[in-house]
Amino acid sequence: MRTNVSWLVSALGVGILVVYLGTTLFTGRVTAANPTDVRVINTPLPVQGTVGVQGTVGVQGTVDVQGTVGATQSGTWAMGVRNTTDFNGVPVPLTVRDGESFQFNANAQFADGDTAVVVNLGTLANGREYIVDFVSAEANLPSGQRVFLIFFDGQGQSFFAPTLVGTDVTNDILVLSQPARLSLVSNPRINATRFGGNSGAGFVLLHVSGHFL
Repeated sequence: MRTNVSWLVSALGVGILVVYLGTTLFTGRVTAANPTDVRVINTPLPVQGTVGVQGTVGVQGTVDVQGTVGATQSGTWAMGVRNTTDFNGVPVPLTVRDGESFQFNANAQFADGDTAVVVNLGTLANGREYIVDFVSAEANLPSGQRVFLIFFDGQGQSFFAPTLVGTDVTNDILVLSQPARLSLVSNPRINATRFGGNSGAGFVLLHVSGHFL
């Protein structure tokens, strides 16, 4: 009987000691050794609801986002354009337009004895920058005569020379079709000068087209 009492007392003491250690040493939550690094292996990871992100986030693998993702601008946004070269490494031009275009047409008439004629192409609207993308012309002059065009764009001069494509009875037909990149800052005009003679009548039809900025 004494042996049983001694065993019961010993067991009770061990139980009290375990309870004491549990409440003393393991109070609160259990924290891992490195709580800031979490590795997720079951990707793709679906995200539902609202996600708030501050700072820089690096994502590896696939992230499946369901719902609406909103971005709020903070400061000035910058736009970067990649792959600006073709397969041969040649730069590819990038043109940004707002969808509005313009065109000017004019007719330079040569009377008998005229050597040069100046024509105004049009009036520029205030507050808009005009970019010329294409210049074309057709000249009809007495056989043997040629014409030289000087384009005044308000910043300098550009030069164009229509080339002979054929003869219509007694008149030569010359044509110009050329891409351009000119910025107009004032009302543009073209000076058409013929050489190789100034006798007889002739004309030059002019067409200038481009876009607004």
